[in-house]
Amino acid sequence: MEGQNSPTPSSLPPNNMTPPFLFTPSLDPEIDWISLLSTAQPAGFPSAENNIKPIMELSGSTNGVVLDHEKGNNNNKDKRKSGGRIKKATRPRFAFQTRSADDILDDGYRWRKYGQKAVKNSVYPRSYYRCTHHTCNVKKQVQRLSKDTSIVVTTYEGIHNHPCEKLMETLTPLLKQMQFLSRESESILHRLRDREAARLTWCQLGVHESSNFYKGNLSSWLEKNCKYNRSRMSNQPPWCIVFPFVIWLTWKHRNNVVFNNQLAQSSIHKDALFQALEFQHCGLSPKVVGSRKVVHIRWEKP
Repeated sequence: MEGQNSPTPSSLPPNNMTPPFLFTPSLDPEIDWISLLSTAQPAGFPSAENNIKPIMELSGSTNGVVLDHEKGNNNNKDKRKSGGRIKKATRPRFAFQTRSADDILDDGYRWRKYGQKAVKNSVYPRSYYRCTHHTCNVKKQVQRLSKDTSIVVTTYEGIHNHPCEKLMETLTPLLKQMQFLSRESESILHRLRDREAARLTWCQLGVHESSNFYKGNLSSWLEKNCKYNRSRMSNQPPWCIVFPFVIWLTWKHRNNVVFNNQLAQSSIHKDALFQALEFQHCGLSPKVVGSRKVVHIRWEKP
């Protein structure tokens, strides 16, 4: 069974999704929290399509069910090796509650259901899913509360090692629009990569003129850069995060110049880097202590 599409941060290209209503998790007696919070790492933000105004809360609290870094550290499972005390390593797991009519939430990745079992003190079973990407071992568990049937508890294990499918799907119609609007004297690849202004932007982000970055057709060029997980400069997010923001802002800026008569700007690299850093630290690191923040957002069709 496969899920779905991806959540999109405020700095990504807009889409038709509406994030869910998130609130601070609390312990519920009908959830087997001990088995639910035994391993893994956060896999990203949830997103579900519904008609309520979303309120997103990023929580770094170690109370309740948000994080469980110390699970297993105090259960007398310490091991001794070469006279030193070695603690048994455990992987933290990120759990949250979402108010949604659908059990399968839209988190941007595709999943396959591989199991289901009954849970003590609950009329709803717990379902187990695995990411369908062949190199990814991320799993998630989904269970609806019987006490409040509008709430779904989702727990992620691990971190995805591949680009978000929804991001690639979002780029596809964008590229079609670019093809339609492109002038004969300016191809898509020329606008995004080979034009002098574009080359300056890439250079400011750490791309060397003599590198293989400027080789290949449009499709292979986009795919290669969206999968490049290293940073090109120190203190930069991975290139697979920075690159899509540059693509989006470059085309958005071009539209403003052509259709809104705005002046050309040379700060695309700064804006893209800022939004990529914001996404990395706020969107991909919800467990950071002190990162709790309530943000009222609303998605609309562009």
